[in-house]
Amino acid sequence: MTMSKPLFANSPRHIKNRSANPSVTLELVDDVCAVHNPRSEPEIVERSSVIEDAATLGPVYALGPSGGRAIPTGQVLVRFKAGVKPSDREGDIRGAGYEIDEVLRYAPEAAWLRSRSGDIVEALSGIEKLERLPDVENVEPQMLMAKMSR
Repeated sequence: MTMSKPLFANSPRHIKNRSANPSVTLELVDDVCAVHNPRSEPEIVERSSVIEDAATLGPVYALGPSGGRAIPTGQVLVRFKAGVKPSDREGDIRGAGYEIDEVLRYAPEAAWLRSRSGDIVEALSGIEKLERLPDVENVEPQMLMAKMSR
């Protein structure tokens, strides 16, 4: 594998934190990747590492130049306006390249989505399409981060 081209060249370079702290932006880290394995939690490894039994490789993001690392799972949370259920917009969701993975019982206007292909980079790249759907109030990719003490 050559190091001249980023491993996840099609992945967004930056991801805005849309809800909790909109001033925070996650930046793609080129020298590492996440190994997603169904038998364990995702693991961050150096790009040059040999990965023999990885189920899926995915991008890794950083919170600023010296910030913590964040691993996208491929799931995206979408929340619609009050009274609008994800199933009401299922055709629009599919048209944007996603499918409903799970509607939240405690928040029936919200659902976890996955890209129809199951690809993590595709899920991240299509966030703006989801934001443009009718009645969408918020869209957030799920990011796994190390637990930080306060």
